[in-house]
Amino acid sequence: MPVRRVPAALMSRWSRVRRPAGRSPDDTPILAPAGQGTATAIEFAAAAERAGADGILLFPPCLTEAGQEGLARHVEAVCRAISLGVVVHSRANAVYAADTVARLADTCANLIGYKDGVGDIDTMTRIHTRLGERLTCIGVLPTAETFALPYVELGVTTYSSAIFSFLPDSPWTSTPRSAHAATTPSPGC
Repeated sequence: MPVRRVPAALMSRWSRVRRPAGRSPDDTPILAPAGQGTATAIEFAAAAERAGADGILLFPPCLTEAGQEGLARHVEAVCRAISLGVVVHSRANAVYAADTVARLADTCANLIGYKDGVGDIDTMTRIHTRLGERLTCIGVLPTAETFALPYVELGVTTYSSAIFSFLPDSPWTSTPRSAHAATTPSPGC
């Protein structure tokens, strides 16, 4: 697949990856974003690798709705192009089925995580049951707090909540923010 050049304005974001990667504790993984179309996601992922990131959060193809085979081809192409760990983000136009995630885990050694952005506890349960600790599973929703208990019961120890973006200085987020910052991701779901 030919790789086109990404505009310099978009590539400038990688200077933001270099700074935290150089200053963060060794045990704090730095995940950089990669997304848009497959070719652009590969360029972003390669730039993240050069910048010193530990992995990427792979967003779905932009402005399209893909079936499971198309999503799998997108992930496989990015995983083949880099040696970094890859976390796939299941959300909106790219909801990964448990069977697709399991197949990708079998074929992509550097697939290290699954991020649920739709609140599908059933799919998370199926992934955990099938893959055990093969992937780190992350829950993320604007209302992730309402899903915290089911996620914890499932064994998910890491979630990302957008409430910090909506209410960064709220008394409701001060305790969770410090607890969230101290949470260490587990290897399993």
